[in-house]
Amino acid sequence: MDVFVVLTLPWFPESPRFLLIDKGDKEGCSQALRRLRGCPVSEEEMEEILQEQELAAGAQARSLWGLLSDRNLWRQLRIVMAASSAMMLCGNDSIYFYASYIFQEAGIPTGKIQYITICTGACELTASIMCNLLIERTGRRRLLMGGYAMMSGWAVVFTMALCLQGKVPGMPYLSMLCIFAYILSFGMGPAGVTGVLPAELFDQMARPAAYMVAGSLMWLNLLLVGMAFPFIVVNLGQFCFLPFCGICVLACLFMYWNLPETKGRSLAEITAEFDKRGSAEANGSEGRSLAEITAEFDKCGSAEAKGSEDKGEQGQSNQEEAHQLRDLRSGEEPVEINHVHV
Repeated sequence: MDVFVVLTLPWFPESPRFLLIDKGDKEGCSQALRRLRGCPVSEEEMEEILQEQELAAGAQARSLWGLLSDRNLWRQLRIVMAASSAMMLCGNDSIYFYASYIFQEAGIPTGKIQYITICTGACELTASIMCNLLIERTGRRRLLMGGYAMMSGWAVVFTMALCLQGKVPGMPYLSMLCIFAYILSFGMGPAGVTGVLPAELFDQMARPAAYMVAGSLMWLNLLLVGMAFPFIVVNLGQFCFLPFCGICVLACLFMYWNLPETKGRSLAEITAEFDKRGSAEANGSEGRSLAEITAEFDKCGSAEAKGSEDKGEQGQSNQEEAHQLRDLRSGEEPVEINHVHV
């Protein structure tokens, strides 16, 4: 398969954004878009790329350190890092660990289990195709959240089926259903959306570094799951998918709170949305600017200092009055008192 990809790469069109923004080749960009779309280029799409070219005028491609040190891109970078990590930590690859055992318990002959396992891969491919058809209608955010939400639900059902295996009839078939449903949920959500997030959240200058971060985290987390899952099975047994369920729930909540919808929006609009959220966080819950908050702290500090000075002056005046009264008493003449004896 790798050889096939390498041999067919020369016939693939170059990236339209790379041709226009990096190379300045507008005609090449238009031709690449026509080859990719199979139809005439829409003016809106070309205008969006031209607008991005204007924003990137004079800028250079960001290095990895340049991306990590730019505070203005931290929110986008957190989303890409979380999505890439959750995609590998959600347990989709680990579910194949149980596939052969579940199929055998369901009564499928041993010689045919390998063909059923191939069907799981075909199921994931079908889900990815469905995701491509739905992503422009439903939106990235809904597909991503919905995929993780369904995966967390199926992980709970799969855990119950494993616990009731051998006790309740039909549990192997329910486990088979959970395996296919889990793979379908993964293919329609995280598998189809995660890869496009760096392209939609970063401009042309930061995209290569963003994809570098995303790809590195995917492979590192895949290695982590591959090394840790056998120990998870040994220690948790039938409950081994509950950690993956927790990761799916956290990923769904994180995307709900942090990821804006990018469907039908230009890069400038998405960037403005992140800037607006960053400004709201910086201004605080009351929407005040940093200068106003600093001025208020200075005002409170001045009031406290003035109060301390007033208290010090009052104490000094009281002390001076006490000294004067003592001097007056010491300067008075003694008074003689005549005692009358009866």
